[in-house]
Amino acid sequence: MVERAKESKAVQKVRRKLEKIIETETKSITLDSLREMSRNIQKWITRHQDQRINLQEKNIKMFDENQSPAQVKSKFVQQLLSQLQDDFKKPGTSPLLKDRVKQSKPPISEQDL
Repeated sequence: MVERAKESKAVQKVRRKLEKIIETETKSITLDSLREMSRNIQKWITRHQDQRINLQEKNIKMFDENQSPAQVKSKFVQQLLSQLQDDFKKPGTSPLLKDRVKQSKPPISEQDL
């Protein structure tokens, strides 16, 4: 088992300070404080009700299956994209990845050594 290096005095001091901060925060999280925060959040939501947008009235699609992809800003990525598009346009090429990946060399066995 690897033995850890001894901590310096400064690291020990900061560690104790952080442990005290975490301990006081842990003590302050009680069931009553959680209920109070929940009430405050609910009040904030009701107070800002008029600014909310009814999403049921809007037609929103989270993912459109890349029918409208973002504009490419990098020249390198643009070159790769155009190269891929050209490859797909060529007749006789397979769009499947498994058909485009070349076989790697077989692993070296003990007989080869």
